[in-house]
Amino acid sequence: MLRSLRLLRTEAIITMMIIEAPVMNPFLQSIGLSQGQIGLSQALYAAVVLCCNIPAGWLADSYSPKMCSIVGDFTVAIGFLLYAFADTFIQVLSIEMIIGLGMAFTTGADTALIRQYCRSLNRSYGLEMSLIATWRPVARIAGVALGGAVGATDLRLAVVLTAVPFAIGGLLSLCIEEASGRRSAGKQKVSLTKATRAAFVDMLRIIVYALHHNKRLAWAIIAGATGSELSHALMLLLTPLLLKAGVPMPVIGVAWALYLIAVSVGAWCSRYVMAHWSARKLFLVPAFISLGVMVVLSLHLSIWTVWTFGILGFVAGWYSTVMPPIVQGYTPEDMQVMVMSLSDCLVRIMYMLTVVVVGAIASNSQQWAVAANALLFAPLVLLVGMKLRRS
Repeated sequence: MLRSLRLLRTEAIITMMIIEAPVMNPFLQSIGLSQGQIGLSQALYAAVVLCCNIPAGWLADSYSPKMCSIVGDFTVAIGFLLYAFADTFIQVLSIEMIIGLGMAFTTGADTALIRQYCRSLNRSYGLEMSLIATWRPVARIAGVALGGAVGATDLRLAVVLTAVPFAIGGLLSLCIEEASGRRSAGKQKVSLTKATRAAFVDMLRIIVYALHHNKRLAWAIIAGATGSELSHALMLLLTPLLLKAGVPMPVIGVAWALYLIAVSVGAWCSRYVMAHWSARKLFLVPAFISLGVMVVLSLHLSIWTVWTFGILGFVAGWYSTVMPPIVQGYTPEDMQVMVMSLSDCLVRIMYMLTVVVVGAIASNSQQWAVAANALLFAPLVLLVGMKLRRS
């Protein structure tokens, strides 16, 4: 079981080697997509994950999380391999749907397996996720450095190479131990109709409890999603902003690496204040700092100010470590995985909305898009901060 946990931890880390990150925007523009179309493709990806996330989490909980992890990783790998042949907007949309389907399955399965392994080994799930959150940016640094270097000569190859980490992740998932689902639904011989009805009823019960009956849990979920998406849509603009500020294309990979170092540092530093700050303070302080950075970038973009993007990376790492344990603290033991899947769904909804708005405005001005992102989130940050104080 410990060996399986280590293998799964490795899989969760290396599949974050998103090699295409620094070159995806220029690649899609090179095949004729506008910034608005790029935003729509990412919104469709998020929509697919949103629709499949809770069912995938339920399947991982109830049947075979190992199989879900394997299928998810290999599906994402196939999706990125198909980018070798993508030349039209429709093809890009189709590929993003495949990648979204795979990501929904592998994310839900990984969450279920890690939770079950930690319970069997009497290890802290929160600390395990913190460890993964700290090391994931290191894998991303290697990925973006490779992507930037390869993308300087061949943008398409850099995108296709992203399939390799997921293929390795699928192979690692083949070597882990199976973990039984908490509902043991796979062992019950019932008709497909009854099984489907039971699944929807169970998922609906958890959704209603998390978002309606347990107000503290509901606002913790909203806070976690807000923190996660505060600057997520702006990642599409990082490469264009760097280029506009005068950063040479061969250095773009290094800039992404510095951003991801900041993510890792943020995840590492947050652990030392989690026990001393209230949930409200843990949420509001980095949120206000992020909004301040967005104001700076929207008003004055230069070779000096563009590096403040690293502060947004620090905040992203901070939230990735701080918010999940807060959500889990309000969640009953028998629905931990499903609630995290529900939280991820809210993250996807926010991403879909912001990426479309930011992408559309970025077609005219990247700096206006940064300002729009700040205006979208400022009222939500204030509302969530007020609700966290009351709860």
